[in-house]
Amino acid sequence: MNHHLFFACPFSYTLWTELVGYLLGARATPDWTDTVSFVLSSNVPALDLPILRLAFQATIHTIWREHTEAQERVSVCFSACWIR
Repeated sequence: MNHHLFFACPFSYTLWTELVGYLLGARATPDWTDTVSFVLSSNVPALDLPILRLAFQATIHTIWREHTEAQERVSVCFSACWIR
């Protein structure tokens, strides 16, 4: 997996912390392994855990979708330039 595409990237990490920073507090970290471990742990209040996990899934999906769409735009542009 390309961990650098997620929370080590300033854009992704900012998106993540803006969404759930109030739940993470000082535990927010750009380290992928630490973030996944925290999301999977039970060190979060029971009412916050589903919100945190859903936000994590939504963030990962959104970042992946944006990354994929950006690659497709570049690929289409690159192909169109070669066809001319």
